[in-house]
Amino acid sequence: MRSVKDTIRVPISELESLYRQTEELSTVKFMLGRHAADLRRVIDQCREWIREYQKHRQSVLEEYEGLSSAKKDAESHAGQNEKLQNFMKWTARQFEGIESAIGKNLEDGRGTMYIMETMSESMMENAKQLLLLPFTIITDPLPAMVRKIARDLGKEVRFRVVGEEVRIDKRILEALKDPLLHLLRNSLDHGLEDAAQRARLGKSVAGNITLTIQTAPDSRIEVLVEDDGRGIDVESVRQKAIDEGVISKEKANKLTNEDALELVFLSGITTSPIITDISGRGVGLNVVRENVIALGGEIGIQTSKGQGTLFRLSLPLSLSNARGVLVRSQGKLYVVPLQFVERGLSIHRENYSKLDGKNVLDYENRTVTVRRLDEILSGGSSGTRREETPQATVLLLRLGAHLIAVEVDEILWEQDVVIKPLPAPISRVRTVAGATLLSTGELVLVLQIPDLFDAARTLSTVSRSEQPEERERRRQRLLVVDDSITSRVLLHDILVSSGFEVKTAVDGIDALTHLREEQFDLIVSDVEMPRMNGFELTESVRKDEKLRELPVVLVTGLETQEHRERGFDVGANAYINKSSFDQSNLIDVIERLI
Repeated sequence: MRSVKDTIRVPISELESLYRQTEELSTVKFMLGRHAADLRRVIDQCREWIREYQKHRQSVLEEYEGLSSAKKDAESHAGQNEKLQNFMKWTARQFEGIESAIGKNLEDGRGTMYIMETMSESMMENAKQLLLLPFTIITDPLPAMVRKIARDLGKEVRFRVVGEEVRIDKRILEALKDPLLHLLRNSLDHGLEDAAQRARLGKSVAGNITLTIQTAPDSRIEVLVEDDGRGIDVESVRQKAIDEGVISKEKANKLTNEDALELVFLSGITTSPIITDISGRGVGLNVVRENVIALGGEIGIQTSKGQGTLFRLSLPLSLSNARGVLVRSQGKLYVVPLQFVERGLSIHRENYSKLDGKNVLDYENRTVTVRRLDEILSGGSSGTRREETPQATVLLLRLGAHLIAVEVDEILWEQDVVIKPLPAPISRVRTVAGATLLSTGELVLVLQIPDLFDAARTLSTVSRSEQPEERERRRQRLLVVDDSITSRVLLHDILVSSGFEVKTAVDGIDALTHLREEQFDLIVSDVEMPRMNGFELTESVRKDEKLRELPVVLVTGLETQEHRERGFDVGANAYINKSSFDQSNLIDVIERLI
């Protein structure tokens, strides 16, 4: 056992600082490699000059001799000829010396670069190991959380964690917490049957959920969330996708069961009859998948009706150096993480198809919209536009099952990149993951691909409206009801930034006044409020002939099953806990209801 004297407590922030410094060595290595390449080009130029000198030396001298003999006497001519020859010989020796010196330094530098590369990789590996933390950091609180949710749902559950000692990058561990909680809530709420149903099916009264963490043969980390519940009804998923207009009936019927099961990762696809803060499979699973993909991972699903469901997450061990593709758009350089690049294409513009006036291309039997990168980044206003060439350069990007085609001016090269976060106060900029220093010494932005997909979708939605007045008429109006000014402002800002028109009210009475005077598309309401609470407001809305069809989303701190059931009894369409509040899930629920 290691002695206490052999250990020391070090803050995580200091370890992260150490790791960032070791990452800088990679940038230096890239720059040295670029300088070495430049020196090799200089050597090639010297050798080319020497070859040309040897080839033309005699003819130059003969030409000079002919010109000089006509103008000067023999003595003067001989002196001039000797000077020219000496100068040319001296020049040749200088170039040979330069070539030799650069070659020797380059040869010596190879050994130095090898030593530096070995040391930097060793230091990065050691520093990376210091930042690997065991899964216990996020799994220790899970049993208590699972028991609480099971108790609220009136279910019995046996929850087991296997392999929690496996270590992974701290940054991945932190980002994995929310997706993992969402998968467990799904298993509890809509995966496991209640005790009576399990007894009728001949199963144990208590349901089983197992969280397994293991190292795969390719050194990646696998996280498995498995339950022995009812499984996912693939036919119901297929029908729901048809009903939501996600896919045509003809195409849906051609899908294999494995392909149809992938539809649960699309926004709005769920077989659950109600929406709660404990989301049904399909609600938010698209966010889970995109979060996992953003970490460089993958997520798969296996299910057997009546037997249970298994979610399999495959993740990298560490978020260390990544590979990126350098592209140029409107004179600016950007790095696109290689993990999202499906392929690069060079396509003649005449081969584009048109759909709603937009360029599209066919890829794997799918129609993919083509967008210019500068248009996506600027929200549609790209400023000065260069003249289009007949040949277009396109980067096809994949995020899960989604594809977009991004047109750029030029695809330059691929290289390892060290992604650095942006400094305050611009630490989080949409579509930007960070910055990196190229081997040329230039600082360029690294694109955040999930954000890029969101921006492209937003741009497509906006462009479908032909007139600004038409877009304004279609903008949904929401009424936010909350007696807390902090919560009102927070919800207001979130919803406005998502493209909704928002009005606020301080309680149920105030909300009813607004509802009778103005038109709204949906209500987002707190429950605990003075004068008239959220339950009473919802009940009043359902009793009103003109308002009864208006969707109501309750966002509250009341977490018990009794309060949740009362919310649905009075007619709420969705019930979301503030303790597990997720901005993306709230937007997802609202978009499904209006």
